[in-house]
Amino acid sequence: MNRARSIRAIAAFMVTALTAACTSAPVTQYRLASEPGPIEHVAPLTISVRRISIPAYLDQGNVPTPVSRFEAGSFPNSVWAGPFADTLQTTMVEDLAQRLNGATVIDSGGSIEMPSDLQVEINVLRFDPSVGAVELTMQVALKAGAGHTLLSVQTINRTLASGATAPDVVAAMSALWASAADQIAAGVAQAALQE
Repeated sequence: MNRARSIRAIAAFMVTALTAACTSAPVTQYRLASEPGPIEHVAPLTISVRRISIPAYLDQGNVPTPVSRFEAGSFPNSVWAGPFADTLQTTMVEDLAQRLNGATVIDSGGSIEMPSDLQVEINVLRFDPSVGAVELTMQVALKAGAGHTLLSVQTINRTLASGATAPDVVAAMSALWASAADQIAAGVAQAALQE
């Protein structure tokens, strides 16, 4: 009799544990949003945004969360909708296309291949939250023509206050990326005048 009760208790526990394991929190997918910015008027030219280089710790799939100065963390069940470097490239193409009136901006790794007048190369050094803010540090090179002649290299540093949830962090990252696009677009407009 006691043995049968013990077996029933264990079976009930197992059913409860399996049910709890099957009802995990849903996964939310995020992407950066393109944001409007100041418009630069340029002569008709084609600009390609090359594949963006990111540190390995940002290529983990999940949205980063603030932990400490020396520790990288991520929100559980909050993932990027695609590879993060691809998300950055696509959003930069959208942001620059909106800002550069007269230019055609393309993704250099996309299905459309065409010669470009200017190439934008981006090396992200840091793009993640610290406590209360999101920090972006990136290097940007502008190159001209088929020979990829170097026109300029600059470092962009930006920090923006942010809330502590995944949507807050993604919104701040979108705003910072758009702010960097403002500076890149201004550089492209200046380079186009010198061409």
